[in-house]
Amino acid sequence: MQDNRVPNKISTTPLTHGERYRSVLKDKKPRVYQKIQEYLADLNSPQRVCSIDIAYDWSCNMQCTHCFTTLLQDKTRRASKFTLESLKKVCDEADAMGVFAISLQGGEPLFWGDLEDIIRTIGPDRFTISIVTNGVFLDKPMAEKLKALGVDRMCLSIDSGNAREHDRFRNYPGSFQKCMEAVDHCLAIGLTPHIHTVVTHTSLYSDGFNYILKYSKERNLGITVLIAIPAGEWCGNTSDLITEEDAKYIQKLHEQYPLLRRDITAVNNVDTGCRAVSYALYITAEGEVLPCPFLHFTLGNAFVTPLKDILAKGHRVKEFHDYSPKCLAGEDKDFIKKYMSKTFGVKDLPLKVEDVFSLDPLE
Repeated sequence: MQDNRVPNKISTTPLTHGERYRSVLKDKKPRVYQKIQEYLADLNSPQRVCSIDIAYDWSCNMQCTHCFTTLLQDKTRRASKFTLESLKKVCDEADAMGVFAISLQGGEPLFWGDLEDIIRTIGPDRFTISIVTNGVFLDKPMAEKLKALGVDRMCLSIDSGNAREHDRFRNYPGSFQKCMEAVDHCLAIGLTPHIHTVVTHTSLYSDGFNYILKYSKERNLGITVLIAIPAGEWCGNTSDLITEEDAKYIQKLHEQYPLLRRDITAVNNVDTGCRAVSYALYITAEGEVLPCPFLHFTLGNAFVTPLKDILAKGHRVKEFHDYSPKCLAGEDKDFIKKYMSKTFGVKDLPLKVEDVFSLDPLE
């Protein structure tokens, strides 16, 4: 592919995410630190991806209003699922490609009976490991166990600072209180808690969101603001998407509180823009590799195809290879209309990427 641009670039703002988190890695996880340094020295490499989200298992104890995975799950029950053996294959290949971060998602990872074996198979010495959780099962003994296993960060999903709103959103009474207690447990034993919160055009300015901001500042917690996406249970719903003014407001909040970020916020001093393919990949429980959790187009199956070949295929899609200052799935209205709309109303997802996008020819 003719590469006419830099997909990732050094950020022009000092307000980048990751410095505090990265500073401890040099001694704690030197192998991970070295991979980050190698990435920073070679930002343009199409053979490199930095982070992989793995939905090892769809099993979950909740039925959330905004769940993005429902349409991805194999309804036939015939597709292969992750095993420890296939997980090792994927993680070995990821390590060889320079991946330095693995995020375990679901489903609910703390609901899985084999979580300890999963973490050991990933290899905490070769990746930073974060777990995205609703917090219900994250009591103090669980937090201590996860820290001892080498987990670096617990990403707790809090959708509103109003307990009733959060519990209604999660369809799980008492979940807000459990999540607040989970934060306390993590802080008490030195396991980093990080807040994930989903916002819409309207909830961004709500008392519930403002409470989360205040709470995060008071506890000195990192917070990732995830914008509404027309996928999963919100498939086709474009009325709740943020506007350009909303995006500017979130950026202003980041400037006031640098530990608040979005997925497109500069990280490790690098402005990645939209991270789909250029920085991160997402793997479903069936092994399908997607550009991101919300772009339901498969680049290939990691159980049968080498990860490096799947990444190379992703870079043949101009829309993923080229730098985008906006989140393709949640902000780029043209992209949503032209490509994501093809998933609206479709029961059998993900779609094959070659059936939707034009692929540049192989070199």
